[in-house]
Amino acid sequence: MPVALAQLYTRDVPLPSSPPGADLLQVLWCPFGHSAAHPRTALFWRSSVTVTDSSTPRPSRP
Repeated sequence: MPVALAQLYTRDVPLPSSPPGADLLQVLWCPFGHSAAHPRTALFWRSSVTVTDSSTPRPSRP
């Protein structure tokens, strides 16, 4: 399960063009073992107005 690595606001960090209405880039990654040479990452553009609460607590390490 991915965990949050960073949240970057366009007002604070010079970022590449964001999608219309998005002002927050969330960077997620999976810290657990993988067969690939690097951990899996995922990027999500969001509107900070719609992000009001954490969806789930952090998972415990297996």
